[in-house]
This record gives sequence, C-alpha cells and structure tokens, in this order.
Amino acid sequence: MFAKILSLSKSKKVIPISVHTMDAQLEFEIDKTSLGRDLFDLVTRAIGLREVWYFGLQYIDSKGFVGWLKMNKRICDQDIAYNKLTPSASTRPNRRLKNTNESISFLFLAKFFPEDVAQELIQEVTHHLFFLQVKQSILNQDIHCPAEVSVLLASYAVQAKYGDFNEPFYNMGKIDVEELLPQGVLEQYQMTPQMWQDKIRIWYEDHKGMTRDEAETEYLKIAQDLEMYGVNYFLISNKKESELWLGVTALGLNIYEKENKLSPRITFSWSEIRNISYEDKKFIIRHVEKNSSSFFFYSSKSRLNKLILDLCIGNHDLFMRRRKPDSIELQQMKTQAKEEKIRRQLERSKFLRERELREEAEKEKSSLEQKLLQFQEEVHGVQEALRRSKETSELLAEKARVAEEEAMLLSQKAAEAEAEIQRIKIDAIKTEEEKQLMERKAEFLANTLAEENNRRAKETEQLKEQLFSSKFAEKQLFFLLKKLQSGDLSSEDIVTHLHQLSQSSINNSATIYGSQLHLKTVSNPTNGLMRSTKALENGTNLNLNARPNLLINDYAIGQWSMEPPQAPSSSSQNQLPQEFDSHDFSMSSNDFDMEQIESEVERERMEYLEKSKQLQEQLKDLKSEIQVLKVDEKLTSLDRIYEENLIKGENKYSTLKRTLSGTTKARVAFFENL
Repeated sequence: MFAKILSLSKSKKVIPISVHTMDAQLEFEIDKTSLGRDLFDLVTRAIGLREVWYFGLQYIDSKGFVGWLKMNKRICDQDIAYNKLTPSASTRPNRRLKNTNESISFLFLAKFFPEDVAQELIQEVTHHLFFLQVKQSILNQDIHCPAEVSVLLASYAVQAKYGDFNEPFYNMGKIDVEELLPQGVLEQYQMTPQMWQDKIRIWYEDHKGMTRDEAETEYLKIAQDLEMYGVNYFLISNKKESELWLGVTALGLNIYEKENKLSPRITFSWSEIRNISYEDKKFIIRHVEKNSSSFFFYSSKSRLNKLILDLCIGNHDLFMRRRKPDSIELQQMKTQAKEEKIRRQLERSKFLRERELREEAEKEKSSLEQKLLQFQEEVHGVQEALRRSKETSELLAEKARVAEEEAMLLSQKAAEAEAEIQRIKIDAIKTEEEKQLMERKAEFLANTLAEENNRRAKETEQLKEQLFSSKFAEKQLFFLLKKLQSGDLSSEDIVTHLHQLSQSSINNSATIYGSQLHLKTVSNPTNGLMRSTKALENGTNLNLNARPNLLINDYAIGQWSMEPPQAPSSSSQNQLPQEFDSHDFSMSSNDFDMEQIESEVERERMEYLEKSKQLQEQLKDLKSEIQVLKVDEKLTSLDRIYEENLIKGENKYSTLKRTLSGTTKARVAFFENL
C-alpha cells in the first residue's frame, strides 16, 4: 500500500515527511511549526488506527541513536537526522520544495506492548500491525524463538497471508521458508527447504477455516510467551561496574546478566516503583516501600537515559490504566469492536452456510453428472452388446452355412473313400493271387536254372576232355610232320594216322554242336517264362502306394446365450436425486444475542486451554523429530540457555514469578552485588 497525503497548511515553509509502517509507505508535507502530535494524528488517521497509545514514530538522531518523536514538541526542534531526497523519496515533489533537498524519515512502530494481546488489543488493524512487527523481529532474530515454535508460527503466518490450505498452490513453490523461519533456525538443522515446508504443512492444514485476524491473533498469543517478546534492552552497569542488561517491559523492569537475555535475575514491578529520574548517566529508581532504599545504575550515554525514562513512563501509565475501569472512549471502542465481531461472525456464518450449500450443490451436481455418465456408459454398453450380439448371430449363421457345406463335402468324401476302400480291397486280392503265381514261377525258374547249371558243368568237363584230346592230336600231327620230314615214316603210315585223327575231330565237333543246340533249346522256355511274367505284370496295373487323402474339418460350435439386457426398473428411476427448487439463505440476527456471545467467549476460552495442552504435546513431538538433525556447532549461547531452562522446567512466567519473590530491599541488594 502506498499513500501520499498533503497537509492543508497555509504556510509556504513545509517539510517533506516519509513515514514507513510495516506494510506501507506514507508521504506528507507538513508545516515546520507542526508538533509531533500533528504528524502522529495524520498517520493514525491515514491507516485508521484508534488504539494509538501503543505506537510511536521512531527516528535516528544526529548522533546515530534511536529516538521516539515527542508529541508536545515541534518536529523541527527535535534532534532528528535529515535525509537527502532521492527520486524514490518523492514521486511528485511540490514546487514549494524546489529549493529544499532534505526530508525526514520515521518508522511507525509499536512502542509499548500489551500484557495480553487477546484481551487488550481491540482493532483488527492493531492486531495486524503488532503481527507484522513481531514477525519481523523474530525473523531478524531480535526475539529468540526455538525451532519448533518457529514452525508453528510460520504455519499461522501462511494462514494469515494465503488463507486455507490449497495443495496445488502450496506445491507451486511460492512458500519461501526464508521468509517464514529465522536464518539461525535454518542453519542449526540439516534440513532442506522441502523438509521445512513439510513440517509447516502439517500445522497449516489444521488451521482450515481460520480468518486472517484469527490467525494473526493466534500468532501473537504464542509469540507473547517468548522470553524476549516486548522487551527493550539497554546496556547498563551497577556500583561494581558489572555490565548488565536492563529490560523495560509492560510489567516492570528486568535485570539480566550480560550473557543471558532470556532469564532475568531480578524483576521490579511497576507497582513497586514510586519515582524514576536520571542525572546525566545516572538513572535513579525509588520504590514505594519506605524502608527500602532506592537503587541506581549507569548507562553509557545520557541520551539512553532519556529513552529509558520515556519508555518507563509510558509502560507505567499503561500498567496503571489496565488496572483501572475502562474509560468512556475505551468502552465505546470495545462495544464497537464487539458489534463488529458479531457482524463479522454473522457474515462469516452466512458465508460458511452459503459455501456449505454451494459445496453440497456442487457435490450434488457432480453426483448427478457421474450418474449421467454412468447411465450413458451403461447405454453405450447395451448398444455395444446388441451390436456384438448381432455380429455374433451373423457369424453363427455363416458358420452354420459353412458347417452344412462342409458336412456335405465330408459325406461326399466319405462315399469316395468307401469306394476307394472297396477298390483297394479288390486290388489287394488280385495282388495276393499274383504274388502266389510269381512265387510259383520263381520256384520253377530256380529249379530250371539249377538243372541247367548242373548240365553245363558236365558239358564243361566234356569240353575240357575234348580240348585235351585236340591238343594231344595236335602234338601227334606235329610229331608225324617231324617224322615225315626226317623220313622215318612212310606216306601210308601218315595217311592212316591222319585218318584216325580226323575221325576223332569229327566226333568231338558233333558232340560240341549237340551240346550248343541243346543249350539253346533249354534256354527258350526260360525266356518265354520271363516274357510271360513281364506281360502279367504289365497287364495288372496296380498302384499299391496310392492312398486317398481324406481331409476332415472338425468344428467345435459352442452354445451362445443371448439374453436381452434388462431395462432399469421404475423404482430405481424414482430413486434418482431430484434438484432442489430454491434455498433460503436468509439468517435472522435475532438468533445471536449477547448472552450467546458471552457463552461462546467462555467456550472459546476453555477450548483454548485444552488446545494449549495439545499444542505443547505437539511441540514436544516436533522437537523430538527434528532433534536428530540438529547441528550442535551452530547453536548460539541463547539456544543453550533455552535448552537448560527446558531441562529445569522453567519458562517465562515461572522465571518472572521467581524473580519477583522476596522483598524489594533484598532484590536491590542482590542487584548491587551482581
């Protein structure tokens, strides 16, 4: 948010003022004679704030110290450091500032803190400003916050900024853990940003339905239990010049040791203090008890004593105001806030009612759409079943026709096979007779061949004898020829020998010729038998290897059940949800009276106490889960002191009770001996 407001001063001498709140930047031009109250009223009216007593305008003085703007003193008379104007400091500078190159910057912050934010803070804008400031102090580690509490506070911060948990949005990565958790906490644990987001998500999901104001209030309720919440620290020293911390709070003054800002050693309540003053660097505190002596401490600068005194006076006034009856203005503000709360509750109840009805209508619509889709799918399924049934019927008819044709073909082939079997049987009978005939012929031929072989063996022997005789005759002729040449034989002897040899040759030739003729005669029947056998084989043309191939196609035709789908009954149709005609969204304001609101407040208080117990248990569980991932080397001195306090069972309120025990005189003596 950016706002620019111009004062209507008639003076030409104006001062450019820049005021920064936790979520806005305001620019003013005020008269140089204006008081601090004038600027403060401009700021509070601009942001719509009525609980102005908690806030102030903070600045840096010329020495670099922090100061708060005094309301009853002119702004120009206060020691405020001026800043050089930059283009971003004033987007449209006024002509009256043509010769002016200086401006003043302020921070609008909470100067004082309430004791109980739930009971004291009234306006929503007040809650929001406190929430932003405390959140920033925790992130800057000005307020020590343990890891488990930081995760819980981060979940409320996310709820306040983004509303109810939305998983798609949460998973988009827009949640930056560095803007939700202190840097010291992130460094002390070996955990990734995703692991921190998962821890925050567990708490975030439980905050569903919580408004921004409620989430910020819950954040402040938890934050106010932190030890350093609402404490302004100043470095001081006692008589022994021991360096100590002075803590100015809404309940009183706390004294801390130099190394420990968490646990005060002693506390002085505002009800015990009668007077506060300072002399240069010496700060004097006088108590209500007459027998107790006043105690004093020293600061490094007198400017710090002015700031301490200013804070002490403001906190003391608020402390006493809380214990008095409310003023008319405060009562009016509380009444208006209560009425506004009732109005917001009515609007929220109406909104929740409308949202529930809308969700129910959307669920009903979604249910009807799902049923419609289901019916459409069923109709489509029935149509598909009918189509498949029709295709199946056509396929079965085609199969029946094919089966009938195949049956006829099989019958024809069966008849042909039967005829072929008969022919084969006849051929088999003929083949058996021919086989027997062939066996007889073969036996006869074998006997004939055996006899022929015997005869030829005999003829061979005869031929050998004749050959021997021929060779012998040849030798005799050769011998006779030799005798004739030598003249040993006469011609008559030679003729006689030749005649004998010739007669012997003729006999041998006749014998040989007769043998050859007999051989030819005997061989002719064999050739005739072979020819007759061959003719018989040619006359009987049987192919014993030929067999008809019978192809039989078997078809397994199953039974098909084609029951028509049953139509939905009228009773089931009547059970369909009917859309409502109208809804009554009106809500009477008479349903909410003050007694009901008070009872709700009491019920909320009891629920808060119960919730606090559960919250502590959940924080312990979370602490035990992340304890194993802690890096001890990264722990600070405040972290170690906090762990020691947990072991001792001490917290902020038990420590406060302990430090307030004892007499004022004893506590003053204890302070001086520190």
